[in-house]
Amino acid sequence: MKVLLISEAQQQTTALVTAVLAADHQLVSKQGLQNGYAYSLGDNAVELVILSITTVKKEMLKELHLFGVPVVVFAEAQGEIDTAAVINAGVSAYVVDGFKQERIGAVIALAQARYQQVEALRLQLYKSRQALEERKEIDRAKGIIMKQRGCDEEGAYQALRKAAMGQNRRIADVAREIINLSGLLV
Repeated sequence: MKVLLISEAQQQTTALVTAVLAADHQLVSKQGLQNGYAYSLGDNAVELVILSITTVKKEMLKELHLFGVPVVVFAEAQGEIDTAAVINAGVSAYVVDGFKQERIGAVIALAQARYQQVEALRLQLYKSRQALEERKEIDRAKGIIMKQRGCDEEGAYQALRKAAMGQNRRIADVAREIINLSGLLV
């Protein structure tokens, strides 16, 4: 796995580099911590970010999700930001009070698994929202057809279905078109 390491302290950086390499991961880059550090991925094919800091600060929370890869945070102290806020900001693994070299492999594996789980849930949520929106559009289109043709809901659905099949399109796409066209006629 290609790892980007961002660290505040050189001493911590050296220990983390050793641990990452010992866990059979490739270190793509190591950098010092700066404001706006999410830009650090650049053109590198980074698969994981390790952030070694004193404490998580509020301004960091705004950027952690921008990495788009699993993020592991090793913090020396909890600070004023609670664990839930850090995790909600997109961190896959949050370890307070430093790290132990022998556990870095397990922490990275945990971060990868958690990131994949969250991404799967996001995709599922997106698909569910999209299906609900399509269902609403189909219901609106049925209402338009019912009003226009003076038929019942089943008849409107059959007309919608027939139109979709005749055009080799999805019912939701035809419904969206009916809604758009009815808006032009009003």
